Amino acid sequence: MMTRKINTESLIKIGMVVLFLFYAWSAGAGVDASSRSVEGSYRLVQVAGGDTVWSIAASAAGEKDDIRNIVVAIKKANNLDNNVRIHPGQVLKVPVKN
Repeated sequence: MMTRKINTESLIKIGMVVLFLFYAWSAGAGVDASSRSVEGSYRLVQVAGGDTVWSIAASAAGEKDDIRNIVVAIKKANNLDNNVRIHPGQVLKVPVKN
């Protein structure tokens, strides 16, 4: 078995790559926490016939909101996965801006 020394320059490069990857991961992870939070305030919405998580998110979205982030927040708040269908009469928690 061969051992190989790692020089200081290599350690710095590895450290920079790790920091960059961590930053990139944390910047893109989850919902925009500054505007909507799974831990924050909710309004309850009763699902009507023909409603989808997307349509409910669209009605909750502001002019500058990304509907995709709201869809993710609704799914997280209600423990829904991508395969779950919502049904008329069901009540969903919809995160509101803080």
